[in-house]
Amino acid sequence: MEKREQLYEGKAKKVFACDDPAYCIVDYKDDATAFNGEKKGTILGKGVINNRVTNHLMQMIAEKGVPTHFVKELSERETLVKRVTIIPLEVIIRNIAAGSMAKRLGIESNVLSSALVDAGEHGPDTVDDAEADRILAEEGLPAGANAEIAVCLLVSAAEAADSGDRALATQLTVRA
Repeated sequence: MEKREQLYEGKAKKVFACDDPAYCIVDYKDDATAFNGEKKGTILGKGVINNRVTNHLMQMIAEKGVPTHFVKELSERETLVKRVTIIPLEVIIRNIAAGSMAKRLGIESNVLSSALVDAGEHGPDTVDDAEADRILAEEGLPAGANAEIAVCLLVSAAEAADSGDRALATQLTVRA
């Protein structure tokens, strides 16, 4: 597929048209923002990790029978996707219970410390629903799909740390 004109640019990615109008190419960026865009910077390799994690999650979802826009990974930063109409929904996942979640659960703040400890015993694809629920329950956090994604990211971070890749481990932990 040949990349053509840019259709969209957001905080994390650029979307390009390609020679087949049924598809687009997504190019993930290293840009980072915090505090509602007040703080901006670059995290080298962030786009590569976002591309890899997103594609892995899309493939997992597709294996469960849920259609996705994912077609194939083109490079470390680029993915070929089906052209779709976007539903304007943003989901934020953190490894700390804070804000309204902490108020609702009646806790001050809580880091998923047991997830990082337990993650060394498992691979990212071997943490089943029951194990993810146990890890989350130990931290006083509710179970659910979003929380399980965070656990998978933390498991991957622990594996990266064990293999000596501290930069990747840090980036995956921040992503979780």
